[in-house]
Amino acid sequence: VPNMASRWGIDLWDQKPLIERVVDDGIAFVDRTKNFVAQVAAVEAEYARNLRKVVKAFATGGDTENTQMQAWKSLLESLEDVANYHDNAAVFLNGDLSNSIKALIKNKQKEKDDISRAMAKLDADLAKAAKEYDEVKKKFEKAEKEAEAAKQIFIKSEASDTITKKQVEKNRQAWALKAKGSEAIQQQLAQQTNEFNQTRTLYYHTDMPAQIDTLQAMDEARGEALVQTLSGITKAYRDCAQQELASLQKVDQAVGRHNKVADSALLSRQHKTGAPLPGDVDVPHAAPPPAEDTRRQAPAAQPVDDDDDLPPPPPEAAAVHYRAVYAFAGTNRGELPINEGEMLVQVENDGSGWVLVQKGDGSRGYVPETYIQRL
Repeated sequence: VPNMASRWGIDLWDQKPLIERVVDDGIAFVDRTKNFVAQVAAVEAEYARNLRKVVKAFATGGDTENTQMQAWKSLLESLEDVANYHDNAAVFLNGDLSNSIKALIKNKQKEKDDISRAMAKLDADLAKAAKEYDEVKKKFEKAEKEAEAAKQIFIKSEASDTITKKQVEKNRQAWALKAKGSEAIQQQLAQQTNEFNQTRTLYYHTDMPAQIDTLQAMDEARGEALVQTLSGITKAYRDCAQQELASLQKVDQAVGRHNKVADSALLSRQHKTGAPLPGDVDVPHAAPPPAEDTRRQAPAAQPVDDDDDLPPPPPEAAAVHYRAVYAFAGTNRGELPINEGEMLVQVENDGSGWVLVQKGDGSRGYVPETYIQRL
């Protein structure tokens, strides 16, 4: 007898169908656990694949001397390690752990089938003993009934005045024969009853309780093995978490080494050209229109050296000053050649688009008004 606080063979002797259903449900639960582990393993493998894909998509060369890029690379490398750890967990779940669960299901199912066959044999033996007992009992009841009928015939014949003594004796002998036969069958029934009771005692008090207790022990062992399997799952994740933590601590160390000042100095050192800073930018001006399209014919004028025919320059206080924004060749008579940036003084502006100006050297002539800027 197993050392149990509660014995199913005694406490649940009349609940055999319930016990068998509980044991079958326990084995089915182990099979469900196997499917659970397989799905978890698939999730872990898919997670590892997706994480590697992301890491690969964001991988970059970068400058290995740059501490920011060192931290970034450390993160990517750590996440690659994390993917490997989850891959390892998937391999363990799908391999060793899954195989142990399959073996557990196979072994417990075989044990249960063996016990069920033994229980079925006990049932068959009990049913056979019960059938043999019932057959002898029915035979005895029939003989007893026949003996009683023969007795009643004798009694009636003995009391009758019309029946001869010879017939009465014959009826007595028939009754005695039936009674003797009933008595023999009764002795056979007593022996059969004793054997049947012995079979029942063994069945209900020894053999069947032992088989039920074996089922109980098997179910308890199955439960313990399943719990160990669950512990294997948690161990796989605990190991994975510890490895992840150790890997991610490397990222924290790389982050701690980040030096923004050094990174900025590194960039300057790598790309400094030594070129001077640019100066001021001149005010942009529209490009001069083509002379043949926008310039009108310069007013007829005397040569620039005929100063007596030109208007006198205005008084200094009223002078209008210009700066040449474009160079002008002044190839026609009366036109004044000027250079870009040259300072000029207005002599006359009649609004024709040509301005009569004078240079610092005293030479005069017309220039297009669009080529000069009034100051």
